[in-house]
Amino acid sequence: MISDQELVAACRQGSQDAYRRLVDRHWAGVVRTVAPLLDDPDDVEDAAQEAFIRACRRLDELKDPDRLPAWLHAIARNAARKMLRQRRLEQQRLPGHELSRGVGDPDLGSLLGYRDLKALVNTLAPPDRAVVTLFYLAGMELKRIAERLDIPVGTAKSRLHRSRRLMRERIRHMSRQTSERTERTDSPESSPRDVIGGMRGLINWQVVPADEELSSWRPPAWSDREALHKTWRMEGNAIVGSGEAGEDPPSLIAGEPTWTDYELSFLMTPISGGNAQAAFSISADDRSYYLFDFLLGWQAVGIYRVIEGRLTKLSVVNHALHRGQEYEVQVAARGASLTSYVDGKLVNQLTDETFRMGAFGLMVWECSTAFRDVRYRLLH
Repeated sequence: MISDQELVAACRQGSQDAYRRLVDRHWAGVVRTVAPLLDDPDDVEDAAQEAFIRACRRLDELKDPDRLPAWLHAIARNAARKMLRQRRLEQQRLPGHELSRGVGDPDLGSLLGYRDLKALVNTLAPPDRAVVTLFYLAGMELKRIAERLDIPVGTAKSRLHRSRRLMRERIRHMSRQTSERTERTDSPESSPRDVIGGMRGLINWQVVPADEELSSWRPPAWSDREALHKTWRMEGNAIVGSGEAGEDPPSLIAGEPTWTDYELSFLMTPISGGNAQAAFSISADDRSYYLFDFLLGWQAVGIYRVIEGRLTKLSVVNHALHRGQEYEVQVAARGASLTSYVDGKLVNQLTDETFRMGAFGLMVWECSTAFRDVRYRLLH
C-alpha cells in the first residue's frame, strides 16, 4: 500500500489522484475528531472538508509526512473551533436567534442558516424586506438605512419592528412543522461557491478584503481615490456605492489586467435606483469591459459589451428582481464563454471573442447598491 509520505509527495506535485486517496484514507478519522465539537452533522462535514482544503494549501509546512494524521487532526480541530466562533457571531446578529425567544424553542434560532434566513426575509413586503436585509444581512445602522431608503428613522424602526413580529410568527409556524430541523425552503441545488477541482488540484475562492479605506480596491485609470471615496464607503460589513443621475462615478477595481479565465462571486443588494452592476474582463486602460447588469426597471439580468462607453447588448434575460433583497451572484469568464448565475441558477450564457483578459470591478449607475463578500478564483 502506498504510504502517507508518498501521497504527500505526489500531492505536492499536483496529483489529484493522490489527494483523493489521502482524503479517502483519513476522512473518517478527521470526522471523528471534529464531531464532538460540533452538533450539526452538516457542520461536521463542512469542517472536515475545510480541514482537507487547508491541509492541501499548507502541505509545504508539513516537515515530517509520517506525522500527517496528527497534523491533519490539529488543522481539523482549529477549523471546527473557527466554525463555532462564526456560528456564535451569526447568532448574535441574525434575527432568528433573537426572534426565537418566547416561542417555546430557545434553540430554534441556531437552526436558521443563511439560506433559511433569506427565505424568511423574502416572505416580507418589499418595503419591510429592504429594511430587514440592510439591517441584518448588510449590518447597517437604522440611521444609515433611513438615509439610503429616503425614509424617516421612525419609519425604518416601525418596519423593522413589524418585520420581527411577522418573522417570529413564521418561526413559530416552522417550529410546529418539525421538532428536529427547520426544512430549507430553497432548492437543493449546490451553491456556485462550492470548491471545484482543476488540472492543478483544488481551486479555492479568494476573498477581496474590504476595510474602511477600501485599500484592496483601486479606482479606474481616469479617476482618483478622492473621487472613489465620494462614491463608495463601508457601511457595516457591506461596500455601498451610490451614483447620481447624470454622473459617471468611478468603479471599484480589483485583480490584474493579465487575468484570463476566472470566476467572480459576490452578494449584492439593490437599495434604490434602476441598475446594480459589476464589470469583468476590464481592459488595461479601464475603458472597455463586460458589464453584468441588474435592470430592476425592466426586471431583467443582462450582460453587455462596453467599448469606450459604447454599450452593446449580448444577453438580456427576464428575471424577477426586488430592491432590498440580497442576491448571490456568480459571473464566469472562461475564454470566450461568459455565464452568470443568480442564487445558484444559470441566467446568462453566451460566447464573445472581444475581451479575453482583464480585472473585475463593482459599479453603480444612477442607483445605490450594497456588495458583500466579494470573491474570485482563477481557473487557469
